[in-house]
This record gives sequence, C-alpha cells and structure tokens, in this order.
Amino acid sequence: MQKRLLTIAIGTAIAGAANLASADAFVFNPYGTGTLATDQILIDTFDWSRGTALSTNASVLGVDSDHQVSFDLFAQAKLNILSLTVDGSPNAYGTDLDYPSAKPRPELTFVTGFGEKGFARTVSPTQSAATFTYDSRGSVNYFEIWANTGSALKSNNITGAGFNDGTLIFSAHVESSSGNFTNDSSGTLPNIDTFTNNATSKWGSLKTVTGTGGTQIMLHIDSANASYFPDFKYLNHYATFNTQNNLNFSQTDPSHCLVNKAGGTANSFCDTNALNTDLTGQNPNTNAINGLPNGINKDVLLQQYATLSLLPEPTTLSLLGLGMLGFGLRRASRQSKA
Repeated sequence: MQKRLLTIAIGTAIAGAANLASADAFVFNPYGTGTLATDQILIDTFDWSRGTALSTNASVLGVDSDHQVSFDLFAQAKLNILSLTVDGSPNAYGTDLDYPSAKPRPELTFVTGFGEKGFARTVSPTQSAATFTYDSRGSVNYFEIWANTGSALKSNNITGAGFNDGTLIFSAHVESSSGNFTNDSSGTLPNIDTFTNNATSKWGSLKTVTGTGGTQIMLHIDSANASYFPDFKYLNHYATFNTQNNLNFSQTDPSHCLVNKAGGTANSFCDTNALNTDLTGQNPNTNAINGLPNGINKDVLLQQYATLSLLPEPTTLSLLGLGMLGFGLRRASRQSKA
C-alpha cells in the first residue's frame, strides 16, 4: 500500500509541476535588429492567426476504429499578435502589444510537421470521438518560425505558399503531444470553406463533417536566431504549442497546399502559387466529404488556432517538482500510518 501511495505521490508531483508551470517572459525583436533597444519588446506568447492543419491518411478516425491509426500532422499559420500576461491577469492575456517601432510590421509564420497515432470510438450513429498522441515513427518532426521584414506579405492562406520563406528564426522538434477531436456528420453538411466565396478560394462544393477538438504539444527547442531573440537562454529547453481545431473553415480559408518538410521552400511541397483545385494531388488529398473515409482512408483538413509559449528553465521546474514531491511523500506517509 505504501509503495502504491509513493507512486501516486511521484505522479502528482510531476503532473502538478507541469500544470503550475506558466509561460516565461522573454525579450523579442520582431525586426531582427538584435540588441537595438528601440526594436525590442517583452512577450511571453506568440498568438497565431487561424490557419490550416492537415492530417494525412487520418479520415478513418471519422468513424469507430478498432485498431491504432498512425498519421502525419502538418500545420501552418501567420502571426496574429504578440502578447504578455501581466500579474497573472487573464484579462491581459491576448492583448495586442504595441510594436516598439514605427517600421512596417514584419510577417512571422510557423510551419510544423510530426507523427501522431490515435483511436476513434462511436459516440452516436453520426458522431465519433478520436484521441491521439505523439508518434515517434512519423516521417517528419519539425517546428519552425520564419520572418519576412518589410511591408510585403508573402504567406497566402488559399494557395498555402509563403509560410516557410525569408529568415528562419526559431526551430524545435516535438517530444510529446496529446489531443482529441469529436466530429459530427448529421444533418446537412456544410461546405468546407464558408469564410470566402468558393469562386475565390477554389474549394467548390467540397463538403465536410463538423467538429471540434484540441492538442497540447511539448516542443524541445533546437535553435533561435539571436537577431530576433537577443537574450535567448532557452536552447535545449521546452516550449508549449497548444491548438484548437475546428470544422468547418469559418474564420480562414483552408490551404490547397501545406508545407511538408523542414528547411525552407527549396525542400517543401508548397513552393509555388498553384492551386490544387482537383484535390487529386498528395497534399491535401481528401475524400468527397472531408473527415469521413467513405471506404478510402485519406487526408483530413482542419481549421486551427494555436499559441506558442516558452517554459521556465528546467531547474525551476525541477525545484518545483521536488517541492511538490516532498509534499506528496509527506502526505502519503501520513495516509499509510492512518
């Protein structure tokens, strides 16, 4: 019994440390001018605009699956705002910080790709719920932030081009993830894109299931450009990348192409402005109803909203974890004596 209580105490300490760890504030220079004080800003979160996520060969998760399904997840978006939490006030979170200079705002974008695995279960005849976690056997594993300075915007949500060009300022890889998604195929299914007139977005009459979910992702930081992160101390530390996923696309257009490799446009699938209008290409390649297999396991497009925050240095987390572990052990000891 005491051994079991010890196990519970250790688990509580680790989970508690993770839950109590908040985003760490750091100096960021969105213009890439390094230590130039007039271009620096104190932030703790990159708050991204709505973008597109693509789960390859994952439509089978739209129904009850009696076996594990492995797939690659790709996503991309451009920055919405830089934010800073003040004294833990939730009202301050997400507040748009004034850029420190009158220069044109740079364009910041992220691209990511990594493996996941999951199961689905039937909730009702028209609903299924899927859960998934990180899969180290995925074909890719990268997270990158790219910067374009000046007034020209390069990224295009409809074509999917321009999300991995310019200057690479941050790179990381995924070490863990945990997520869920519940979809619904009842009633009259909507078009996948109701944000822009389909004649403009070129998605035609493609239908989709509706649904909602989210993912919590732990990133291991590999590099940071000192011109953008002038006092950066987080190499080999961790960041959290949290997402909310929805269907259909009502707040942005789904991309016809998604970056599927690290390293810039020369290495990726999305290096042109061509629209994949017939949906027969590899990226994406959906079914007639996005989110349902219809006898063939194909890709699933998702509208995604994401935030990126850096965690305190590992020593801080370790001390916090040890403190909670001591509390847990003391409590376990008391319970074993009772």
